[in-house]
Amino acid sequence: MRFEFNELQLELRQVVGAFLDGLNPTHTLLSPEKTDETKAWAQAAELGLLGLNAPEAVGGLAGGPVTVAALLEVMGNRHWSSPYLSTVAIGLDALSFSPDQRWVEAIVKGDLQVTLAVLEGRGSLALTDLESTVRGGQIFGRKNFVLHGGAADLFLVVAREAGGHLGLFAVEASAVGLTVCGEAAMDPGRPLATITFEGTPCQRLGGGDAVERILNRAQLYSAAESLGGAQACLDLAVSYAKDRHQFGRPIGSFQAIQHHCAEMLLQVESARSAVYAAAHAAEHEREETAMQIAMAQATASEAFFFCAGTCIQVLGGIAITWEHPVHLFFKRAQGSRTLWGDPSFQRRRFIALGGLDRPLAEAP
Repeated sequence: MRFEFNELQLELRQVVGAFLDGLNPTHTLLSPEKTDETKAWAQAAELGLLGLNAPEAVGGLAGGPVTVAALLEVMGNRHWSSPYLSTVAIGLDALSFSPDQRWVEAIVKGDLQVTLAVLEGRGSLALTDLESTVRGGQIFGRKNFVLHGGAADLFLVVAREAGGHLGLFAVEASAVGLTVCGEAAMDPGRPLATITFEGTPCQRLGGGDAVERILNRAQLYSAAESLGGAQACLDLAVSYAKDRHQFGRPIGSFQAIQHHCAEMLLQVESARSAVYAAAHAAEHEREETAMQIAMAQATASEAFFFCAGTCIQVLGGIAITWEHPVHLFFKRAQGSRTLWGDPSFQRRRFIALGGLDRPLAEAP
């Protein structure tokens, strides 16, 4: 399959790249001085980026999964640590199930931040042990590892309805019975929180189909972000290998370094193929979309983690200093692959979705 971005998508990628180059997100994280992130968020709203996948009727661009994935790849490449993934990519998609578009309008204007609250216990995406429940329009339970939970104005919560069926619910941060507690996180740009609901009022957005779609989209967009991060690590390694001299020649001329960079390139391009194929499948709502997304998340998260670790090896001593940004990519890689299902989980999911886990006697 031949895949190409259209002119609008290419232009948006250039706009986002230039915007983030001006912000210099890694410098912001490494600087000891506190930076006001609200200004960057307001600038993103002025550029129209916060309405990327919102309807045109509320000032959005009505972009589909390919467009969203295309921009998140750039954001992952620049290591932007804003709540864009949770608020825009996932949040706007989830709120498309709501008849009330006030929340969507607030996101587009930059006045509302949203996050997805799914994981419980040790954080398995399998959801078999999900205990949060909704009774009489109120939600009871506890959610762990909630991205940007401390700053969110609205929570999109996956919980069980009567009969044990999964549902998607919206809960405002100001609602009674809701408690937010920050968690320790490896990635300084991705703060986590634990959210407790004790009879908290909620609004139903959808049932099992809505939950399945949102979780698939979240994993797709995380994979796109990981792809951008993997490319950034490859670029850092190659640039350093060209500039760093040892024994009178660039270290990139040594075969061992070349092997490292070649393997990183192989990982990045494999991830690119998987992510683009999954985004295309989601855009056209193909039957195999969930399988494609599972493979994209497995391939991209694995590539990101490998490239971040290998980049550290190529750079040597400077890579383990606080001042160099590669450790930020390494921490993001570890966090992303854990939060959205590690490669082993995603490959098992791929096998199950394809019916390949059945005994041969049961196969069609």
